[in-house]
Amino acid sequence: MVFLVLCTLNARALELASDTPVTPLVSYAEFFEDTDGNVSLEQAIQAHQTGLFRPFAIEDVSQGISDSAFWIRIELENNSSKPIPWVAFHRYGFTQTADMYIFDAEEEDKGIVEYLVVYSVTEDTPFSERPLRFRTIAVPGILGAHERQAVYIRQGVNYANTQHLAWSIGPRLAYEQYVADNRSVHFFFYGIMAAFIIVSAMTAIRSQSLLLGLYSAYLFFGSLSWAELAGHLAEMLFPENPSISTEISNFSMFITGGLMFELGRRFLRLNKNMPMVDRIFQVATGLCLAGIVTAYMGLGAISTVIMYSLVLFLGVFPVIGILIWRKGFGYVRWFVAGLCIHAITLVMLGLAGGGLLEHAVIYYWISQFVLVLEAAVFGLALAERVVDSKQRSREEERAWREAQRHADTDALTNLPNRRKFEQRLGNHLKSAEGARNTHLAILDIDEFSDVNSKWGHQAGDAVLCELAHLLQDSVRSHDFVARYRGSRFVMLLTETNLDSALLIIDRIREQFQANPTRWEETTDISHSFSAGVATSNMSSTAALLIDEANRALALAKQGGKNKVLTLAAA
Repeated sequence: MVFLVLCTLNARALELASDTPVTPLVSYAEFFEDTDGNVSLEQAIQAHQTGLFRPFAIEDVSQGISDSAFWIRIELENNSSKPIPWVAFHRYGFTQTADMYIFDAEEEDKGIVEYLVVYSVTEDTPFSERPLRFRTIAVPGILGAHERQAVYIRQGVNYANTQHLAWSIGPRLAYEQYVADNRSVHFFFYGIMAAFIIVSAMTAIRSQSLLLGLYSAYLFFGSLSWAELAGHLAEMLFPENPSISTEISNFSMFITGGLMFELGRRFLRLNKNMPMVDRIFQVATGLCLAGIVTAYMGLGAISTVIMYSLVLFLGVFPVIGILIWRKGFGYVRWFVAGLCIHAITLVMLGLAGGGLLEHAVIYYWISQFVLVLEAAVFGLALAERVVDSKQRSREEERAWREAQRHADTDALTNLPNRRKFEQRLGNHLKSAEGARNTHLAILDIDEFSDVNSKWGHQAGDAVLCELAHLLQDSVRSHDFVARYRGSRFVMLLTETNLDSALLIIDRIREQFQANPTRWEETTDISHSFSAGVATSNMSSTAALLIDEANRALALAKQGGKNKVLTLAAA
């Protein structure tokens, strides 16, 4: 199987393993930094001849943020009897310009500087005009049998930016295999991210969840930024105008950061848990907007500084999440895990971009798959948050209903209380049927103060409960009973005439009188009640109806007690 050793340029040979003998291809590599960006090809050759180029080592790949141009010289050698087609390509999609000159090395040794082939490619060159259609800058060549070639590459940028001298060179067949494998891996990555985005977006729409909406948008713009970073956005969507891809990236990276701030602020409820920190991160969101403006104005150096400043803000998020988690908000645990993954990725990319890590290519690849892990963990955190919110909503609803029940219920008798009665009576009288066919009875236990005086208040409570149970057991499902106050109870009788209502109340009176309350297993407490009844009409109000029933009750008390009366009967 043919394979390409995907390493950055150094002095080690790059080998081709196939049916043909193993053949060294790269015999030597060296580079030279042009700090002013004005060194010509002739001057670069002279710099090589005078020893100003220095051997390429692995730590030279990442140059951090720089506005210098770099000249790279690679010496290729073919000791076989067959010509070897080769390809040199950059590993990233954000190298802005590259000029490549191919010389016969033996002619160069003789001081002849006529190049065989020259290529000049920028990241804005349409793909139809490039030597090879690939997501980054790629240039082909052919190394004849027993031939030596010197390849000069000038890599430059238009403004200070992250620079990696991450060029790979190898046989054309191995390059093609690499391209196929590379696209398969990337499309698998984009497929997973697309699934996350679609599912979260549909769920956000159905549930009208702002958090899920922010999560979906964050994944979309994060994937968009990565697609531009890798060069796929330009290759697939804007092959004839790749500069559009760069402009989109300048905006999408800042939008991604702003969405991360908003998602974190809202998920962690910083406005309630840490108001001061919340205001600081609002400033960070403002910096994201400033980054978009500077990118739009073409101030690339300033926008790069803002980008690295935002990384510091995002790196603090895990610490804040852990502090909130320790306050007892268990639902944030997975979000904190996602923030930690996010922070590690940012630190890793920042160090790689700043030239502080060797093998920077590996860290970019790792960050791509970490993004998938981060998306999954954030999704799990949001799912747990939704479950937690629903559970808390159910608990709050149960607590509200329980509080409402206690607010509407008499604690001693478990009957509805006066508040609930007045609410029920008012609502009932608003209906046409209730306004003309409702009977209100107010019952009061006779000589109840004597019961309390003679047997104690606990005995009095037992008598009240006895009458409450009797009323509950005696009324129909559409009737209503409540404890009004003290020893008084009320009844609302509907869907019946006055005579039937009086019979119901009188039957209850007789049962209450005939069944004394047993107290302390030795004493029977005899009791009775008097009741006043009022019937509603079209002009009745709750206050008028209660007043009429009270007056009828007073007449029943004055007439000897243990009676049920209406004003008309009195």
